[in-house]
Amino acid sequence: MDMHNFNLVKSDLGNRLSAGSVANTDGRSMVAGWLQNPDSWDRAEFAQEVANTVSSYGDAGSIDGHIIALLATQMDIYVAAWRGIASEGLIADFNGGQTNGRSLYLAITDGSLKKILVLMSELRLTPKERPRRMAAGRIGDFLNGP
Repeated sequence: MDMHNFNLVKSDLGNRLSAGSVANTDGRSMVAGWLQNPDSWDRAEFAQEVANTVSSYGDAGSIDGHIIALLATQMDIYVAAWRGIASEGLIADFNGGQTNGRSLYLAITDGSLKKILVLMSELRLTPKERPRRMAAGRIGDFLNGP
């Protein structure tokens, strides 16, 4: 294979993400603080942030609080497993060090992440599920529907 046909693209997005310097439209960091420091994870703070976002849609109900609690619990599991990966690595020793393989924390993060995305989608927190803000005027009225 001719390696000269590959073009390398350099980006500082990874560095900006880990430094928390990617900001949203109001200037706040879009990167969760626990990404850089998993010990700063706070389930109650996360649940409140989610509740504030969901209630801003205008149609939140009491059942949303239970879904938010489930989401916060799955995030707890994910962050705990992430801490395990950070301290023990991606490869684990089994059978008294005789064999090694994929860390069990990876399976935990995979399963938890799937549940997190389902719950986030249910709460309309993923980009695909967010309420769309249409432009005002006749076209916006038409696209927004009755």
